Amino acid sequence: SKFVKKILTHWGMPEEKIIVLPHFNPFGHNFQGKRYSFSVAESYALYAGKISKEKGVDTLVDIFMHVKGMRLYLAGEIEKGFDIPNHPNIVYMGFVEADQLLEYMRNSRCVVSGSKLPETFGLVALEAMSVGKPFLGFDSGAYPEIIRHGKDGFIAENKKEFAEYARKIAAREI
Repeated sequence: SKFVKKILTHWGMPEEKIIVLPHFNPFGHNFQGKRYSFSVAESYALYAGKISKEKGVDTLVDIFMHVKGMRLYLAGEIEKGFDIPNHPNIVYMGFVEADQLLEYMRNSRCVVSGSKLPETFGLVALEAMSVGKPFLGFDSGAYPEIIRHGKDGFIAENKKEFAEYARKIAAREI
């Protein structure tokens, strides 16, 4: 990614020795900024991955405890010491097999990441696009290279902005 190239050149690697292979969506589908159909009764955002503070799941939990009309589904293994609060808007699913996870993704309102780490690839964003779901994440790492803000999803600068995008998705305003 361009993000990784920037880091490597900062560390002294000659720029001419680095080739950036852009991210792509092999499925050719994306959100395109259109309202999308939602086929199941429950409205939820999906997080899939390691459930930890490092991945910003505590931030997601805090945000979604206050979002009306949309729950946060957490799929993955919990890092030791991370506590998921008992709250009606937060649903812990545990480990979910890939084919079942894809079905949850298809039926979600959006796919989210709370990570502010310098993610080098952002596969979850591509997976969201592959099933036509908007991706909501923070402006970190390679996400801004993958997500065209307002077309494939939304990139938030901070927690307040993230919460506002989540609220708008829940209210079907975007």
